[in-house]
Parts: sequence; C-alpha cells; structure tokens
Amino acid sequence: MPLGRIEPTAARADIERAVTEIWSDQLGLTDIGPQEDFFDLGGHSLHAVEITSRIEQTFGVDISLRAFYEAPTVSGVAEGIASVAGNRG
Repeated sequence: MPLGRIEPTAARADIERAVTEIWSDQLGLTDIGPQEDFFDLGGHSLHAVEITSRIEQTFGVDISLRAFYEAPTVSGVAEGIASVAGNRG
C-alpha cells in the first residue's frame, strides 16, 4: 500500500502501519509490535539499508541509517518519518 509523499499532518498510526508492513516484508515476520527492537527481530545492516530505501520510496523522506539505529523500533522510525515530513513543510 504505497502512501506516496505524506503530508506533515498524516496520522501517526497510518505511518506505523506502513512501517510495520515494510519491516514485515523485509524480515519475513507477520507480528511485529511498535516497540520491538529491529535487531532483536533478526534485522541486520543490509535489512536496515533496504528498509530505509523503501521508506524513502514510500514516504518521500530520507531516514538516515544513524537515525534508524538510534531508534530501531517501528514507533521510533515512524516518529522520525513524521519529524522529517513536518520539517519539510
């Protein structure tokens, strides 16, 4: 479900759902909670690169690997996306 470029007012829950879908696709998991750690779920650096690329394609925002590593949860990544999108407007 590509969301295209998001508006700063996009609902956080919608962002989290889309991020969860991206993680599920990349990690091959079906039940990922918003606070589960990416690395505890079996994620590694190549997954992180692929996920940040999909985030850029889906949302039109660039989340750095550093930011991803500093908040490696669905909730943390969604917050980063919302923050970057909010700073563009």
